[in-house]
Amino acid sequence: MIAVVLIFKSIRLFFNNYFNYSIILLLVIPFLFYGCETVTYENKTTIYQSSDKTNKSTINKKKKINNEVKIGLLLPLSGSNSKIGESLLKASRLSLNKTRNKNIKLLVKDTEDIDKNIISSYYELINEDVDIILGPLFSKNIELITPIATEENTIMITFSNNMGIKNENIFISGLAPENEIKKIFEYAILNGKNKFAVILPNNQYGLRSKKLIENLLSENQSLLSKLVLYDSKNPDFYMVAKIVANYEQRKFDLEKKLEELKNIESLDSKKNMRN
Repeated sequence: MIAVVLIFKSIRLFFNNYFNYSIILLLVIPFLFYGCETVTYENKTTIYQSSDKTNKSTINKKKKINNEVKIGLLLPLSGSNSKIGESLLKASRLSLNKTRNKNIKLLVKDTEDIDKNIISSYYELINEDVDIILGPLFSKNIELITPIATEENTIMITFSNNMGIKNENIFISGLAPENEIKKIFEYAILNGKNKFAVILPNNQYGLRSKKLIENLLSENQSLLSKLVLYDSKNPDFYMVAKIVANYEQRKFDLEKKLEELKNIESLDSKKNMRN
């Protein structure tokens, strides 16, 4: 079995030069949960044939220790997002169970533990000599431990979809909104659409998306006709719909037109008023 630490060190250099970070998940995760199966090695030399049972037992124990892979999990197992954390934990245990590999060990830490901050949990995993850390889930926690992860040179695969947090040590496993947005606009433009109205939350994600959309439309000579940023904490989508539909101006124009038709007093004008 190839040590996971060596796999990551070699793969990281390779991916930095040739591939997008997100692709690493397709190759590394199978190594962890399905590719780390212990392979029986048949030694054809006579050295072990002359060894007694005690020596064989010692050798097997050393092999087991050397082959052990420690995986740290940083998940929200308490608080408002505990259900998400429990689901991810169950999925991890299910994957581990399918490998039937007793050499893989999961070390789980609760990122929402009120009696312990996430930095302490991170260092506990480091002190356990984990080979890789999966998690945490939210950007706020990732940003707290990113400087430490860089200093410790620890590989982390987070469950976040925030493209802004990735670096040579930190990878994201969530589907990035930027990729979704890009595909949607490319499809629309490919089908002849060139004028767009955009509704986004007025937060970090919305502003990041706004910049991406503006660049995409500029590159494809398309027009952003309407942009509405709503309060993400207290959204009023009724008001948002009115702004997008230009309701106030259309209402003003209609009232003005009706007033003009009233003053004309002809059959055509009365007909138009009814319509």
